[in-house]
Amino acid sequence: MRKLALCTAIMLACCAAVASAEQARCLVEAFFVSPAVDQVIERQILAAIDEAQESLFIAMYSFTDDELGQAVIEAYTKRGLDVRILLDESQADGTGGKEWPKLRAAGIPIMVEDVTGLFHHKFAVIDGRLVITGSYNWSASADEQNFENVVFIECEKIAQAYTSEFDQLWEMLGGVSPSHPIGQELFVELVTVTSPVKQGAEATVEVRTLPGAECTIRVRYKSGYSTAAGLYTKTANASGMVAWTWTVGLRTTPGTWPIYVTVEKDGDTARLETTFVVE
Repeated sequence: MRKLALCTAIMLACCAAVASAEQARCLVEAFFVSPAVDQVIERQILAAIDEAQESLFIAMYSFTDDELGQAVIEAYTKRGLDVRILLDESQADGTGGKEWPKLRAAGIPIMVEDVTGLFHHKFAVIDGRLVITGSYNWSASADEQNFENVVFIECEKIAQAYTSEFDQLWEMLGGVSPSHPIGQELFVELVTVTSPVKQGAEATVEVRTLPGAECTIRVRYKSGYSTAAGLYTKTANASGMVAWTWTVGLRTTPGTWPIYVTVEKDGDTARLETTFVVE
């Protein structure tokens, strides 16, 4: 009996040690603002975004804070983070200083909730380890006018739970995970191509790659490579987008013709080949 009691005591002590070790790996901080005290929470969130290295998943009822919006855009376009955002349907019209139009224009994947019930979440997960949550919307009013709270939880186990919830919502709303998070490595992927196109009409090709990449395009017909105006080297914009528009000649031979896109940046090269149909 004494041996059983001793074994039980040892097991309990081991479990307590494991639990204590797990707790030691989790850090929790709370921050507050009021109409008399602002910017405390905003500054903490900005610092966390600036320190992010890999990913930033945001689920937010209201996102209208310009500084936070700019920080998220830079995390995506300049540092190459995997950024995805879920918002309430009230944000979709882009009025009232909302960040949605700017975030979308930067190429950030965004899904807007359009099912029954308010999308009242207010959380972000950074690098799969840090959760930011509380009453605080990412809005100017939350920062300057309201009594609000936020908790920063640095704990992989908690972050996994929030990431799982985010992923379920993302999938439910039809979101598609980006196949090439910007900044991870040089890539080029087709966004759209005009096909079919009639002789004498305009054709357009649009691709996504890394911001700042030098992009060239070549279109080959039966007679050889096209020399049409518009088919010149371009630099991908801050969202990694680049597009070419040119006129298909009136005497171009109908058929399916190849298009070659080459992108270069920092000594790396990526290529894309597609086709379009001339009628």
